[in-house]
Amino acid sequence: MPHKRLKQSARIERRNKLGFDRPPTKEKGDSMSKKMAWITNAEEMREQLKQLKRKREEEEEGIRPPKRSRGSAGDGEAGQPTAVKIKPGESMRDFNRRVEEEFKWKMQGVYKQASKGGGGKKRKAAKQDAQDNPTGSSITATTSAEAKPSTGKGKTEFERRVDRRSVNDVAEAPPTLTALPRGAAAAAGKSGKASAESQLPVSAVQKRMMEEEREKAIERYRELKRLKTQQKTRLDLV
Repeated sequence: MPHKRLKQSARIERRNKLGFDRPPTKEKGDSMSKKMAWITNAEEMREQLKQLKRKREEEEEGIRPPKRSRGSAGDGEAGQPTAVKIKPGESMRDFNRRVEEEFKWKMQGVYKQASKGGGGKKRKAAKQDAQDNPTGSSITATTSAEAKPSTGKGKTEFERRVDRRSVNDVAEAPPTLTALPRGAAAAAGKSGKASAESQLPVSAVQKRMMEEEREKAIERYRELKRLKTQQKTRLDLV
């Protein structure tokens, strides 16, 4: 393989065959290393790169179609579009690239014309109509204003407070609440019902039963108290 390096024995044999007293070759800087050649020939290499870049740009400009004026209606003469054909000696890759470039520039021009001319034409036509028939434009404006529904304040909107109070104001009295808070009416109705039920007359049988239950509760409490004191005294003695 040409990119593979020969063995050392093969290189030594080749060098011995060629000898050391040889004429210089045509290639410049054959005896120096690559890094040294890059340093010495940097300006020449840079110039070659510039020429290569310039050549590529010229080829791209030749492929790219020239810019047309805004008033051009079509691609060919009298608005007839010219068919894109492959040039002699042109590869399919270059031909496809040329077609894509031409199509891209055409679409960009169409988009620009559509974006610039659409709104301007409508505004110009409306302005011209208003100048020609000022009464008609005023009538249409009034009808549109009448047709527009009036938006008043809704129930959810809050009223704007007129009075402004400073932060340093001192309240001399608590605020007066004119409206009851949410759920206050229901709570008031329940409490009134309970108070009305409590004011009902109690019969003698119910009163006697309540007294008996009260006495039982008192006796039970006293018994528990007595047991607790006994347990405490036992623990103290122990």
